[in-house]
Amino acid sequence: MAAGTKLVIVFTDADNANKTFSFNYAKPDVTANQVKALAEGIITNGSIYEHTPVSVKSAKLVTTSETDIAVNS
Repeated sequence: MAAGTKLVIVFTDADNANKTFSFNYAKPDVTANQVKALAEGIITNGSIYEHTPVSVKSAKLVTTSETDIAVNS
């Protein structure tokens, strides 16, 4: 059985449109302060993006898991 965690942060841009950033292989024990610091850094350096993020709308951790199923008996 394997599991993975992805960090998903949703920003709004200058046109008030949502922009979603996903980070695979996130640490499952990441703190809210660490996520806030990352989001603030993305906003601060947002000019590198075509649609500059201006505010954070939401953030969440998405955890997936795998379970092998024996089909060859």
